[in-house]
Amino acid sequence: MSCRNINNRKVNGISVNFECIEKESLTEIFRCPVCMDILNDPMKTPCDHYYCKSCLFLLSKSADCCGLCRNPLDFSKCVPASNIIRETINKMDIRCHQQLKDFNERICTKVKELFTKDNNDIKDFCGIWTDEEDSPYNKYFNLAKEEIESTCSKVLKLGEINHHLLEECEHFELCCRYCNDYKGFRSDILEHYKVCLKNPEVKIDCPQCTESVFAVKLEEHKAKDCPEEFLLEQQ
Repeated sequence: MSCRNINNRKVNGISVNFECIEKESLTEIFRCPVCMDILNDPMKTPCDHYYCKSCLFLLSKSADCCGLCRNPLDFSKCVPASNIIRETINKMDIRCHQQLKDFNERICTKVKELFTKDNNDIKDFCGIWTDEEDSPYNKYFNLAKEEIESTCSKVLKLGEINHHLLEECEHFELCCRYCNDYKGFRSDILEHYKVCLKNPEVKIDCPQCTESVFAVKLEEHKAKDCPEEFLLEQQ
């Protein structure tokens, strides 16, 4: 029997979901008694019980005893779980369960994109919806859904979740590494990087002389190298 519940933890301050697919007898051993998720940064109490570090800290602030055995609880006397415990948890099989927050909107946009590409006309788009199996809407909806999955389902080890979310998962919302202002899913972020003015590899045309320069060095170019800017200053 496998455990099919959805667990939650934070990666880069963002709440993420994953499904534990290990045997239930194993997952129950490593389940935090406070948040009921798989232990995250596990700590051991003097009475030999395990909690997530953050959960144990909050528990110690609101109670003076262990939530399982009622023995006295002092956070300062708790210690990190052994490496064997941590490695066992990190090797547990999970399935990423991140979902696109704006899935319906993205599907609608993609359907319109595909429909327009084939038909060159978007007027009365919503009017093509029917309950008939061979309706144009159903055709393009199915095509769009194949391209945009609502939930990531990659199977991996729990210890790989951070790398997967930050480097692979198409369903995890990322923040632009250059400007920190733009947020989007992986495909959106990659497109944003091509035009982000704080990306050191992006070039733009100088508004004065039209020379192509790196966006982050535009002001330096205008101050030192731009002939048109120099002429403007002389007027």
